[in-house]
Amino acid sequence: MIDKEIAAEGQLHTALSIWFHYGHPVAILALAHGAYECYEALGAHAGRPSPYKDWLGKQPQGFQDRARMMINFIKHGRKKLTGKIPFMPVLAENMLMDAIESYKHLNGKMTPQMKLFVARWAIENPSLGNAAIRPHIINAAKAHDIADRDRTEFLHEGFKRLSAGDS
Repeated sequence: MIDKEIAAEGQLHTALSIWFHYGHPVAILALAHGAYECYEALGAHAGRPSPYKDWLGKQPQGFQDRARMMINFIKHGRKKLTGKIPFMPVLAENMLMDAIESYKHLNGKMTPQMKLFVARWAIENPSLGNAAIRPHIINAAKAHDIADRDRTEFLHEGFKRLSAGDS
């Protein structure tokens, strides 16, 4: 037997693992979207709307249309069978962040893999918007001195640190 939370968590952790190992971006997007949809439903049921849905709704209409087209392209094998579409990896990463926030809301915490993803994403995507919290996120993941490592090494070293409780 499987329920929505187990399905969502499995898809989320698998997508994160593929992301950390530089796997295929379409696989990451497909799994991230599956996790997002489960968590979006669970969050709506718990009275917590999806931040991703809100974020996507604030994007220009053309961006929203391309996002929907991309999701439909990978979900429905018969659509645009011989066509090509533009790919936007930012969608998968935003869905992953949304799913992580939903998991945290439902469970009161994040898993080590989730903490490491959030920290690594902050490292790879510096912006004025996350500049103030970026050091706190990185320190919470005990990753302040491994930012220069590739994603896979970052994950493995981060796991060791988070499981050992080292600073």
